[in-house]
Amino acid sequence: MKKIFALALALAMSLALFASCGETVSTTSPSASTAPAESAAKWRVISESLASEEYAIGFRKEDAALTKLVNDTLIEMKTDGSLAKISGDWFGKDITTIPSSSSDINYVADSADTSAERTTLILGLDASFPPMGYTDEGGNIVGFDVDVAKALCAKLGWELKLQPIDWDAKEMELNSGNIDCIWNGMTVTDERQAAMSLSLP
Repeated sequence: MKKIFALALALAMSLALFASCGETVSTTSPSASTAPAESAAKWRVISESLASEEYAIGFRKEDAALTKLVNDTLIEMKTDGSLAKISGDWFGKDITTIPSSSSDINYVADSADTSAERTTLILGLDASFPPMGYTDEGGNIVGFDVDVAKALCAKLGWELKLQPIDWDAKEMELNSGNIDCIWNGMTVTDERQAAMSLSLP
Protein backbone atom coordinates (compact mmCIF):
# COMPACT_ATOMS: atom_id res chain seq x y z
CA MET A 1 0.00 0.00 0.00
CA LYS A 2 2.85 2.40 0.86
CA LYS A 3 4.48 1.73 -2.52
CA ILE A 4 1.25 2.49 -4.39
CA PHE A 5 0.78 5.73 -2.41
CA ALA A 6 4.38 6.83 -3.05
CA LEU A 7 4.02 6.08 -6.77
CA ALA A 8 0.77 8.04 -6.97
CA LEU A 9 2.32 10.99 -5.12
CA ALA A 10 5.37 11.01 -7.41
CA LEU A 11 3.10 10.90 -10.48
CA ALA A 12 0.98 13.78 -9.16
CA MET A 13 4.06 15.90 -8.46
CA SER A 14 5.47 15.19 -11.92
CA LEU A 15 2.20 16.23 -13.57
CA ALA A 16 2.05 19.41 -11.48
CA LEU A 17 5.62 20.30 -12.42
CA PHE A 18 4.94 19.66 -16.11
CA ALA A 19 1.74 21.74 -16.03
CA SER A 20 3.42 24.66 -14.24
CA CYS A 21 6.32 24.81 -16.69
CA GLY A 22 4.03 24.93 -19.69
CA GLU A 23 6.80 24.73 -22.28
CA THR A 24 9.11 22.17 -23.74
CA VAL A 25 12.87 22.36 -23.89
CA SER A 26 14.57 22.16 -27.25
CA THR A 27 17.93 20.50 -27.60
CA THR A 28 18.81 22.66 -30.58
CA SER A 29 20.12 26.20 -30.29
CA PRO A 30 17.52 28.80 -31.29
CA SER A 31 18.39 31.18 -34.06
CA ALA A 32 18.72 34.87 -33.32
CA SER A 33 15.25 35.49 -34.72
CA THR A 34 13.60 32.92 -32.43
CA ALA A 35 15.54 33.71 -29.25
CA PRO A 36 13.41 35.20 -26.47
CA ALA A 37 13.52 38.98 -26.11
CA GLU A 38 14.91 38.68 -22.57
CA SER A 39 18.17 37.21 -23.84
CA ALA A 40 18.84 40.41 -25.75
CA ALA A 41 18.47 42.55 -22.61
CA LYS A 42 21.51 44.61 -21.68
CA TRP A 43 22.81 44.80 -18.12
CA ARG A 44 24.23 47.97 -16.66
CA VAL A 45 25.87 48.90 -13.40
CA ILE A 46 23.86 51.39 -11.39
CA SER A 47 25.64 54.41 -10.02
CA GLU A 48 24.15 54.08 -6.53
CA SER A 49 25.50 51.33 -4.31
CA LEU A 50 22.95 49.09 -2.62
CA ALA A 51 25.22 48.70 0.39
CA SER A 52 28.62 50.05 1.27
CA GLU A 53 31.46 48.73 3.34
CA GLU A 54 34.57 50.41 4.61
CA TYR A 55 37.82 48.47 4.26
CA ALA A 56 40.92 49.05 6.35
CA ILE A 57 44.38 47.64 6.93
CA GLY A 58 44.82 45.82 10.23
CA PHE A 59 47.97 46.10 12.36
CA ARG A 60 48.82 44.80 15.81
CA LYS A 61 47.63 47.07 18.64
CA GLU A 62 51.22 47.80 19.64
CA ASP A 63 52.07 48.93 16.08
CA ALA A 64 50.32 52.31 16.28
CA ALA A 65 53.42 54.05 14.87
CA LEU A 66 53.35 51.77 11.82
CA THR A 67 49.64 52.45 11.42
CA LYS A 68 50.31 56.21 11.54
CA LEU A 69 53.14 55.96 9.00
CA VAL A 70 50.95 53.96 6.60
CA ASN A 71 48.08 56.42 7.08
CA ASP A 72 50.37 59.40 6.45
CA THR A 73 51.74 57.75 3.31
CA LEU A 74 48.24 56.96 2.03
CA ILE A 75 47.29 60.60 2.61
CA GLU A 76 50.39 61.64 0.65
CA MET A 77 49.39 59.27 -2.16
CA LYS A 78 45.87 60.75 -2.14
CA THR A 79 47.32 64.26 -2.37
CA ASP A 80 49.81 63.51 -5.16
CA GLY A 81 47.22 61.61 -7.21
CA SER A 82 48.94 58.22 -7.18
CA LEU A 83 46.14 56.62 -5.16
CA ALA A 84 43.52 57.95 -7.57
CA LYS A 85 45.53 56.58 -10.50
CA ILE A 86 45.60 53.06 -9.02
CA SER A 87 41.88 53.26 -8.19
CA GLY A 88 41.13 54.48 -11.72
CA ASP A 89 43.07 51.58 -13.22
CA TRP A 90 40.99 49.08 -11.26
CA PHE A 91 37.57 50.74 -10.96
CA GLY A 92 37.45 53.44 -13.63
CA LYS A 93 37.42 56.24 -11.03
CA ASP A 94 38.80 57.14 -7.62
CA ILE A 95 36.64 55.30 -5.11
CA THR A 96 39.02 55.78 -2.18
CA THR A 97 37.91 57.70 0.91
CA ILE A 98 41.34 58.59 2.28
CA PRO A 99 41.39 62.28 3.30
CA SER A 100 43.93 64.67 1.84
CA SER A 101 44.95 65.88 5.31
CA SER A 102 45.70 64.22 8.65
CA SER A 103 44.76 67.27 10.73
CA ASP A 104 41.56 65.70 12.11
CA ILE A 105 42.97 62.26 12.84
CA ASN A 106 43.70 61.28 16.44
CA TYR A 107 46.44 58.68 16.83
CA VAL A 108 47.06 56.48 19.81
CA ALA A 109 50.50 57.12 21.28
CA ASP A 110 52.98 54.37 20.50
CA SER A 111 55.64 53.22 22.96
CA ALA A 112 58.36 52.79 20.33
CA ASP A 113 58.52 53.95 16.75
CA THR A 114 60.64 51.35 14.95
CA SER A 115 59.49 52.30 11.45
CA ALA A 116 62.90 53.78 10.60
CA GLU A 117 64.45 50.35 11.11
CA ARG A 118 61.92 48.57 8.88
CA THR A 119 63.04 47.30 5.47
CA THR A 120 60.22 44.85 4.70
CA LEU A 121 56.44 44.79 5.03
CA ILE A 122 54.86 41.32 5.17
CA LEU A 123 51.31 41.67 3.93
CA GLY A 124 48.84 38.92 4.86
CA LEU A 125 45.98 38.36 2.46
CA ASP A 126 43.37 35.95 1.21
CA ALA A 127 44.70 35.43 -2.32
CA SER A 128 41.23 34.62 -3.66
CA PHE A 129 39.36 37.89 -3.14
CA PRO A 130 39.21 39.78 -6.44
CA PRO A 131 39.60 42.62 -7.17
CA MET A 132 41.31 43.43 -3.85
CA GLY A 133 43.87 40.62 -3.89
CA TYR A 134 43.84 37.36 -5.83
CA THR A 135 45.96 34.92 -7.81
CA ASP A 136 45.76 35.47 -11.57
CA GLU A 137 45.99 32.84 -14.31
CA GLY A 138 49.77 33.16 -14.34
CA GLY A 139 50.01 32.38 -10.61
CA ASN A 140 50.82 36.00 -9.66
CA ILE A 141 49.12 37.69 -6.71
CA VAL A 142 47.52 40.86 -8.05
CA GLY A 143 44.75 43.26 -7.10
CA PHE A 144 43.86 46.78 -6.08
CA ASP A 145 45.15 46.43 -2.51
CA VAL A 146 48.32 44.77 -3.80
CA ASP A 147 49.01 47.67 -6.18
CA VAL A 148 48.41 50.24 -3.43
CA ALA A 149 50.73 48.31 -1.09
CA LYS A 150 53.44 48.13 -3.78
CA ALA A 151 53.23 51.89 -4.37
CA LEU A 152 53.27 52.61 -0.62
CA CYS A 153 56.31 50.39 -0.04
CA ALA A 154 58.11 51.99 -2.98
CA LYS A 155 57.57 55.41 -1.36
CA LEU A 156 58.93 54.18 1.96
CA GLY A 157 61.82 52.20 0.49
CA TRP A 158 60.49 48.90 1.81
CA GLU A 159 60.38 45.48 0.20
CA LEU A 160 56.83 44.10 -0.01
CA LYS A 161 56.30 40.43 0.75
CA LEU A 162 52.87 39.00 -0.05
CA GLN A 163 51.88 36.21 2.33
CA PRO A 164 48.69 34.26 1.53
CA ILE A 165 47.00 33.21 4.76
CA ASP A 166 43.95 31.31 5.96
CA TRP A 167 41.50 34.20 6.25
CA ASP A 168 39.76 32.59 9.21
CA ALA A 169 43.07 32.65 11.12
CA LYS A 170 44.09 36.21 10.13
CA GLU A 171 44.14 37.60 13.69
CA MET A 172 46.30 34.69 14.86
CA GLU A 173 48.70 35.21 11.91
CA LEU A 174 48.95 38.91 12.78
CA ASN A 175 49.37 38.52 16.54
CA SER A 176 51.95 35.74 16.16
CA GLY A 177 54.14 38.02 14.03
CA ASN A 178 53.91 35.89 10.88
CA ILE A 179 52.61 38.97 9.05
CA ASP A 180 52.90 42.72 9.69
CA CYS A 181 49.44 43.62 8.51
CA ILE A 182 46.16 42.28 7.12
CA TRP A 183 45.56 44.14 3.88
CA ASN A 184 42.93 42.60 1.66
CA GLY A 185 39.52 44.21 1.64
CA MET A 186 39.06 43.74 5.39
CA THR A 187 35.74 45.21 6.47
CA VAL A 188 35.84 47.65 9.39
CA THR A 189 33.83 46.32 12.35
CA ASP A 190 33.63 47.30 16.00
CA GLU A 191 35.24 43.98 16.96
CA ARG A 192 38.21 44.56 14.65
CA GLN A 193 38.62 48.13 15.86
CA ALA A 194 38.86 46.75 19.40
CA ALA A 195 41.28 43.95 18.47
CA MET A 196 43.61 45.77 16.06
CA SER A 197 45.11 49.10 15.14
CA LEU A 198 43.22 49.93 11.94
CA SER A 199 44.27 52.27 9.17
CA LEU A 200 42.03 54.95 7.76
CA PRO A 201 39.14 53.36 5.88
